[in-house]
Amino acid sequence: MATYNRHHLLYESASWEVRPESRCLRRSSGLIVRMTQDSHSALHNAVTTVPVPNVYMVRSIAHSFVPSPDIFQAMDNLCFSIDESVNHPRATMLDRRLGQLMIDSVVTQRPFIREGMV
Repeated sequence: MATYNRHHLLYESASWEVRPESRCLRRSSGLIVRMTQDSHSALHNAVTTVPVPNVYMVRSIAHSFVPSPDIFQAMDNLCFSIDESVNHPRATMLDRRLGQLMIDSVVTQRPFIREGMV
């Protein structure tokens, strides 16, 4: 019999749960999916973490993020919000690079979630 886990798209919890802003974004509707333990483990082996941006960038992402009950739409919405945030006039080169790492980390999770979601 298969075992199931709840997967948060924004992880590791030790990093994302520190500040209220990042905690709230991490726990947003649609960014948590139930999946098989095997797929969940494979996902974490392939994508070890999603980097946490500074508080201003987290606020910007959270402000424009539109939750969705569809995990794949929520992932697209999150990537769009990250992209919007890094294109803000005050975003630095480091913000842009970190944003791209975040997007890459989220997108790389997609096939694992597709395979293991229940």
